[in-house]
Amino acid sequence: KLFEQVDKDHSGTIDIQEFFGFFKMPVTDFAKASFRVMDFEKTGDDDHGDGELSYAEFFASLYNYASLTDTSLLKFTFDVIDTDGSGEVSKSELFDMVRMMYMDKSGKDVQRTVSQLMNVLDSDHDGDITFAEFQRAHRKVGTLIYPAFQMQRGLRARCLTQQFWKAAEKRRAKIEVA
Repeated sequence: KLFEQVDKDHSGTIDIQEFFGFFKMPVTDFAKASFRVMDFEKTGDDDHGDGELSYAEFFASLYNYASLTDTSLLKFTFDVIDTDGSGEVSKSELFDMVRMMYMDKSGKDVQRTVSQLMNVLDSDHDGDITFAEFQRAHRKVGTLIYPAFQMQRGLRARCLTQQFWKAAEKRRAKIEVA
C-alpha cells in the first residue's frame, strides 16, 4: 500500500519527484545523491540505475536508510561525499558537500565555510579528510550533516512508527557490532 501511495502515476516505479514529494522533502543535491544510491539496480553496462526505484529498491532503501544508526548514517554521508571512492574527502569534495547539503550558500560563502571546515576536519593537515577525522568533527560540530539526519527523520515520520524505527535501529546496531 505504501509503494502504491508513493507511485502517484501508477507506473510500477517511483521517480525522485514522487519519492520526495510523498515524504514532503525538498529535492536537494544531497537528496539527489542519496536517491542515486537507493537506485541500486544497474541497467546495461553502466554503473547507474534507471533513475527510478522498483518495488524492491524502494523497500530495501527505505528500510536501510531509515534504520541507519548515527554512525552508519555518518558513514553513508561520508561515502556520498567521497565521490571518487578514495576513502578520503578532498577539499574539492568538501566544497561540493557544502553546496550539496546547504544549497543556499553562494560561492564566496562556500569557500569561506570550506576553509573553516578544513581547519576543523583535517586534524593532521594533510589536505584530505579521513572517515575518522570526519567522525571526530561530527562529534564537535553536530550540525555538520544535519540534512542527512533530517532526511532520515522525514522518512521515518511518514511510514510506520517511531517505535518501529528505533527497534530497527537497535537491531542494526547489534549487527554492526557483531
